[in-house]
Amino acid sequence: MGGATTHRLGAAEVHIEQDLVYVHTRGRLRVEDVQRLERLIIQVCEQHGRYFLLVNLHEVDALPPSVRRQLVAMSSQRPAAAGAFYGGNLAQRAINSMVLSAARLLSRGRQNVSRFATEEQARVWLAAERLRLTG
Repeated sequence: MGGATTHRLGAAEVHIEQDLVYVHTRGRLRVEDVQRLERLIIQVCEQHGRYFLLVNLHEVDALPPSVRRQLVAMSSQRPAAAGAFYGGNLAQRAINSMVLSAARLLSRGRQNVSRFATEEQARVWLAAERLRLTG
């Protein structure tokens, strides 16, 4: 994965920019979409040793319990070096908080994540985290 690539995973569009995985979901995620996302994350980790996550919550539909469980499992087993979530309405942010809280519990707090109003704020934070973590 040299340059930027884009993958369509059901309702999700995933852009990979070196060690950054950018997810924009338009609609309802399925378990298969999360499994495919996890395989992409594994590829990024194999190449770069880590991954940074940027997630646009603006157009995410309600997540079925099976998808929430899959996201929690993936996030706790393969936590991002840093994850930035932005946008979304109150319900979307609440579901995101529940998933992240469960992942934090299962990964014993190894979740370096934050939420932002805009993509620009999220990218600035991720750049600072990358610099802090990688020198």
